[in-house]
Formats: sequence, structure tokens, C-alpha cells
Amino acid sequence: MGLVDWIFGRGRAERRGTGVDLKRKYQPVLELVEQERVRVLSLRVEGGRLYLAGAAPSEDARVRILAAIKTITPETGDDIVADITVG
Repeated sequence: MGLVDWIFGRGRAERRGTGVDLKRKYQPVLELVEQERVRVLSLRVEGGRLYLAGAAPSEDARVRILAAIKTITPETGDDIVADITVG
């Protein structure tokens, strides 16, 4: 089971409405989180926002993830809160 399936498990996202939109919007970021082997500490949808906390294995991985987020929401990023540390 991938990270996307974990947060948006079968049936869960459909009930949330906003979760479906966030899944589509941030799926490339969540896939990158998996590829970069980020240790996910917390991942949830709450109040129309996606909250992601994790520890990247390197600063380069952290920078790539944050850059991917900015390609999706370059200005405000009001619908995602990402706290990615290195360690």
C-alpha cells in the first residue's frame, strides 16, 4: 500500500470530498515523498488542508519536496502545511 492509499484509503476520500481534490492536487508530491524515502511522521486532511510532517534523508531530498509543492501552489500554499526536516 502506497502513501497515497494510506491517507486516502478506499472509501475514505470519497466521504471527505475535499480529500479527493487534495489527493489529485498533491499526488505528485506524495509520490515524491515515497521516492525520496521520507519518514512520514504525520499525514492527515483536516479543515480542507493537507498536513504533512516528515523527516527527509537529506537536505537535497527536502529541497526537492518543497520545490514540488511550490510548483503546485507557488504563491500561498493555503491548502497544504508541510513540515519536512532532515534526519
